Amino acid sequence: MTTAAVLHLRRLTSAPQAQPSALPPPTPAPPRFDRLQPGTRVMLQRLQARQELNGQAGRVETFLDSKGRYKVRLEAENAKLISVQPHNLLQMVENATLLNHDPPIAGTIVDSRDEDDGTFQFALRTQGTQEMVWVTCDKLRLPNGTLVRITGLRTKPALNGSRATIDSW
Repeated sequence: MTTAAVLHLRRLTSAPQAQPSALPPPTPAPPRFDRLQPGTRVMLQRLQARQELNGQAGRVETFLDSKGRYKVRLEAENAKLISVQPHNLLQMVENATLLNHDPPIAGTIVDSRDEDDGTFQFALRTQGTQEMVWVTCDKLRLPNGTLVRITGLRTKPALNGSRATIDSW
């Protein structure tokens, strides 16, 4: 090897090595649109094994995919953490608005019931007066971010029964 070749090799080997660029931290997965988000206020309902907990309020901490259950921290003084099936939770939607009223009536959804005629109703506790009004979902405007079950679609009936989150009105 010639002297010039050796010098060139030394320069190549002694040149600062390019550092691998630091990879940005992985972006967290977007929240599931078909699940209650952590912090969502809920009420326990239709529990069979622990009927004494029906009507108690709590907040969602997480969803356990492996069990198909939510972990909910109760708001009662003991603040128990319990595992609950989705159908045993009622999302306590704050700032729901009763449509077709002047002025609009806002409140919090605090209960639900199935009617004999097949309709489903929600109890809206009004802000201020705390009056309880039973209404069907077509009479309510729910705030963005509310988890809902899709029903009554005619153009895309395959979506009926699916869960979704309201993005905007």
